[in-house]
Amino acid sequence: MKFQKSANPIFKYILIFILILLGLGGLAGGGIMLMDPSGAMIGLPSDMLKELPILNFILPGFFLVGVMGIAPLMIAFALWKRLSWAWSMAVGQGVVLVLWICLQILLWGAPAGIQILYLVWGFAIVAVCFLPGVKPK
Repeated sequence: MKFQKSANPIFKYILIFILILLGLGGLAGGGIMLMDPSGAMIGLPSDMLKELPILNFILPGFFLVGVMGIAPLMIAFALWKRLSWAWSMAVGQGVVLVLWICLQILLWGAPAGIQILYLVWGFAIVAVCFLPGVKPK
């Protein structure tokens, strides 16, 4: 796949920027969960897990570090380098983020403000992927 050449690649840079922010947030949030699996350090009550087959926040921490931390940073780098797989992975990253937040809302009910923010963020990633100069030909 070749990326569209655009006189103004602003949308590609916006996508790279929001992926980098997502990655940094995933590393931070997941890192905190791995340092403190009880969730107390970031204000997560342990009773959130009572309906789940996990005892602490270690698995969600690894998910955040890998899928919401490292992956978006790699995708941002790939977009910067114009690698052929970058666009489809960026779309996938946005979809995974939306599904992750929807799962949280299904499990725990009414969304918190941070969940709404990340839900919008996921939709924004997908939307920006289809703007001129971002989608490959």
